[in-house]
Amino acid sequence: MVAQEYEQNMAEQEDLACLKRYPTVDKFLSKCLDLLKYFGAWTGLVSFLWCELGSTAQKELPICLPDGQKKLLDGIGFDQSSLERILIERSGEKDGDHTEEDTLKIMECSHHCLKTEMDHLLYASWDTFTNRRILSIQCVSDKITLLSTRCLKTGKWCLVEVRSAIVPRDWRRRNSWARVMDLLFKLQELLVEQEEITAKLDREHTRRVYVDPNNTIQSRLRRLHNSPADEHLTD
Repeated sequence: MVAQEYEQNMAEQEDLACLKRYPTVDKFLSKCLDLLKYFGAWTGLVSFLWCELGSTAQKELPICLPDGQKKLLDGIGFDQSSLERILIERSGEKDGDHTEEDTLKIMECSHHCLKTEMDHLLYASWDTFTNRRILSIQCVSDKITLLSTRCLKTGKWCLVEVRSAIVPRDWRRRNSWARVMDLLFKLQELLVEQEEITAKLDREHTRRVYVDPNNTIQSRLRRLHNSPADEHLTD
């Protein structure tokens, strides 16, 4: 079971804070892990790693952070190209300060993922890259929320809620499964879309498709850095 895998990974962690935070895998978390595990197996679009993981994007950042400042996630979903596509965070049973901290963590980590990928695709089209999304799933009590982060054409970053659903814990609330299924189907739709965006960005970056030199990621980033803070990257 994926929950057993999660606990085993936790047991191997040297960070005692991780062990204190999740001494056991609660039933709701186990249910969410199972949902995502079988979603990945059924669609073949994503595979997951669990338990206090640092994103690849953070490792590539040209900065060195103390251990206390490193952002660790409860799970990461990778697409068929081994790119980070879904960030997962469990925020406990109460919606409060810890939830807000985790939301900020998701914002920061998803931004890092997009920025790192952007740096590897400098000759691709800026317009195409603005369709690139990093998806996130945040669990608070019995509610799961699907979030999406992307870069706007103005150069600003945007985090929006795509779907949310209550995962039933008993038979009485079984009708809530309809919303859960809707969230998973939307997640599948977005992942398929992102697979197409990945292929298009690769064709553009490797010059197999013509891209206007004034509309490459590299060109737009230069304009962004050279422009006053209140200017937008619009033509």
